[in-house]
Amino acid sequence: MRRTAPLLVLPVALGVAAYAFGLPLEPDASYYVGGVALFPSPLGTILGTAGGYTGLAVLNAASVFAIVLVVALVARELDRPPLVAQGLALVIVQGEWFIHWGMDAPAAALLLAAALLELRGHSRWALVAAGLGAATHLAALPLALGALVAQRAGWRVVAAASTLAAAGAAVASLTAYRAGFQVLHEPRAFVEGARELLLVCWPLLLLSPVATLEPRARRMFYGCAAGAIVAGAIPAAVGQLGVTRYAVPCIFIAAPALRFGRLGRVSVRRLARVGST
Repeated sequence: MRRTAPLLVLPVALGVAAYAFGLPLEPDASYYVGGVALFPSPLGTILGTAGGYTGLAVLNAASVFAIVLVVALVARELDRPPLVAQGLALVIVQGEWFIHWGMDAPAAALLLAAALLELRGHSRWALVAAGLGAATHLAALPLALGALVAQRAGWRVVAAASTLAAAGAAVASLTAYRAGFQVLHEPRAFVEGARELLLVCWPLLLLSPVATLEPRARRMFYGCAAGAIVAGAIPAAVGQLGVTRYAVPCIFIAAPALRFGRLGRVSVRRLARVGST
């Protein structure tokens, strides 16, 4: 218990702040409270309609708590300092990400749970968590599929991932998301997706001379990053540029997997100064 208690400080503080400053969780929240529907996401509209705006605020706060806590648990699983991982994640990710969007935090929490389950060898449950994340926020699907397939490219995982991808495509074709299929005719949109990923993950490049990713999580991060490019390219194909929000879960996977060399502490302090400006 003594080892776990310090890991709860930042999750509790950020969860409380997300609840206090997050209402009314616009601009997305209104899409989720108007009844059960496939758009924006089936599980998201169930949760939003059941709880209303207050329920969404509670859900968002609980998800923020879960994200920061699971970052620490992933770090512990990889034998990295969990408090350092939490601090890095919060320095790199802009605070507004946690409070201004309807279902990003719940989906990211489920994606992180899937990552933790996969690292612990529970691939089936990881797929379940990834599927729930996609059902909560469809934009999470490319990240989940990329991470899981890259991490464990066995035929069962590939088959399950293909099933999830087909289900996601079916939902998209029946909703307003069908406009996203324009990405198939706009390959330049993937360049925009890569640019948005870079805008989120540039601090990791800054740390690259003194830090590497733990081998157990390296492929997972690269797969998640590839999925983030796809997730960013889809809105870019219809003119929605600069949507960096979909790349943020990559930070939550990378932060607990960073292994620093001798100059690592200096770079962390430098990153903290840059993030505070």
